[in-house]
Amino acid sequence: MVTSANDILGPVLSPERRETRAAMVMTLFGAFGRDGASGDLGNELDSEFLQELRAWADVVLVSSGTVAAERYGPSDTPIAVLSRSLDIDPSLGVFSGRDPIIVCPERSLNDDTLAPQRTALAEAGARFLSAGDGSPSEVIDALHRDGFNRIACEGGPSVYADMIGSGLLDVVHVTLDPSVSAADGPWGLQRISKQRPFERRYALEAAHTSVDAGDSMLFLRYRCVCEG
Repeated sequence: MVTSANDILGPVLSPERRETRAAMVMTLFGAFGRDGASGDLGNELDSEFLQELRAWADVVLVSSGTVAAERYGPSDTPIAVLSRSLDIDPSLGVFSGRDPIIVCPERSLNDDTLAPQRTALAEAGARFLSAGDGSPSEVIDALHRDGFNRIACEGGPSVYADMIGSGLLDVVHVTLDPSVSAADGPWGLQRISKQRPFERRYALEAAHTSVDAGDSMLFLRYRCVCEG
């Protein structure tokens, strides 16, 4: 039986130590969303845990597609939005909170054709952070250089695949929703990783398992132990 969102979060490192965690919710058979978003998955405790994770984090890392699909609103924790094209609607709710960060490859900052997008996002309150060539490791390095030690990755699925495949996650939180629907999808990391080949095997060790007796929601926490 789960006692609290803090139990799901588990032990944390001191604030000056770097750690990247990912939180994902999926159905029993591995779908990351229902009707195009994850809002119908999980339960109240899962929502409380996500707030606990954000309170722990220095920054939330998330793709621009997920920000739009999940209708992100303002957040007390800075949000770093991943984008190459800078094709982000500046009227999205994420721009009404603390100044969001747009993390993008250096070439996106120098491409004259993207000047209108940069101007619109800057006027909406965003600032830009160069991630070099835009690779997952460059993204994490850029956030570290910007002073963010504790990074909470909220996806979407392609970002999870990139981060896991590059061995950049220290802790992975999985909420398993024991439900299935015809509206479920996309389906799992395996399909995504075929377009984004993993660089190496990524091994995880179970650190926490608990069940919400009310609806059989399963909460898992894994820690990276090795790469081979």
